[in-house]
Amino acid sequence: MRRMKYCVIIETDFRNRPKEHELSAAILIANYFQTDITFLRPSCQHTPDLNIKGVKWELKSPLGDGKNTIKIIFIMLGNNQLMLS
Repeated sequence: MRRMKYCVIIETDFRNRPKEHELSAAILIANYFQTDITFLRPSCQHTPDLNIKGVKWELKSPLGDGKNTIKIIFIMLGNNQLMLS
């Protein structure tokens, strides 16, 4: 039988807690991948945000409306796993 509820685990302190839109994205991602999601404690500016089934992902919510907004994000992050919300 398929498990219907998944956990979003936050490994951080109050100051570095995920923002509301990041939590909403994590809930959607947990249900999509049908697994628990762990927010990782940030150690520097460009560290992965989520651990999904052992794979670390960077979660981004781009706000720019320019034609190169997404391209610039990919260039900044290099080969890291990236998920846009």
